[in-house]
Amino acid sequence: TFEMQRSLLYRIASEVMNVQSVAAEPGAVPGIVQFEGTLHREPQAAYDYLEQHFGAVGYTALLRQEGDKEVLVAMPGKLAVSRSRLWLAILLFVLTGISTIVMGGLEQVGNQVTINMGTGIAFSASILSILLAHELGHYVTARKLGVAASYPFFIPMPLSPIGTMGAFIAMKSPPPDRRALLAIAIAGPIAGLVVAIPVLFIGLYLSNLEPLPPPPYF
Repeated sequence: TFEMQRSLLYRIASEVMNVQSVAAEPGAVPGIVQFEGTLHREPQAAYDYLEQHFGAVGYTALLRQEGDKEVLVAMPGKLAVSRSRLWLAILLFVLTGISTIVMGGLEQVGNQVTINMGTGIAFSASILSILLAHELGHYVTARKLGVAASYPFFIPMPLSPIGTMGAFIAMKSPPPDRRALLAIAIAGPIAGLVVAIPVLFIGLYLSNLEPLPPPPYF
């Protein structure tokens, strides 16, 4: 019965937190139980324990913080994590590489439009390295925190000025708490910036920049 399930969930929750209140979430799916209290384990260790033991009885654990209390939500059912399609990620990466080379290497010589392969490859390598670092920042951090995530998927767009609409990953399981979600979110921009800064300076160094003419004198 539901009361027996709630009692079992309570015993599991009590292993990681000092439970102060137990209630079914109002307006939620039947079977959901919410616990409020304070954790007496580190959040990641608490979530790992809850994920294992809630999963054994057919529940999914969601942990969040509200003010000075932690809220643990037990959702009936287990989230199925689908396998990532590596072949699709590789195919989209190759297609994005081609589209960025083409758009980055376009040149007009007289009335003829050509593709400068050297310029195109340099452009493609620069933008793809930044995008890849950004998405790997999300991916590696997610996996480190125990969150299932897809491979980075690039979006080729030959008609756009840079040949791509960017890239993305998808989280396939909920993060253990808001701190983990923030860590996953911020890891991408930081990793991308680490690559973007040297790419910028290399580009400036290799650029043929003409000095600006002196201002006219009146």
